[in-house]
Amino acid sequence: MAKDNENLTLPDENEDLEEEKSKKNKIKKEQPRLPIMLELVYSFSLVFTILSGLVVAVVSFSAGCTWIDIFLRTVVSILSVGLLMWLFSVIISNGALRTMKVLHEEAELELLGKVNGKSMDAAFAQNGKEA
Repeated sequence: MAKDNENLTLPDENEDLEEEKSKKNKIKKEQPRLPIMLELVYSFSLVFTILSGLVVAVVSFSAGCTWIDIFLRTVVSILSVGLLMWLFSVIISNGALRTMKVLHEEAELELLGKVNGKSMDAAFAQNGKEA
């Protein structure tokens, strides 16, 4: 019996800590990402807003305006273009959310149809009668 106890060893605390750290690192590395279309829209909006501000500043400077005029024109252009791009992004985001909602509802109906042993046509017909 003494030999059996001698062969048993407890895991090192260092090994447990290393495993926990590696799990935490994996969790930190996996960040949620937006769909590619929405990322493109947001990136386009940001780049377009900044470039429009730079163009206004360069054109104002080349026209010989004072520094305060350049600053005011640039601020107004960035705010106005930024507002338009924000509205554009909101419209695109809402469209994407509505599309995902419809797809989710269709998938849910399909799943319910398979679970209940009905076809999709029967599920849609029943759904139409309830409404």
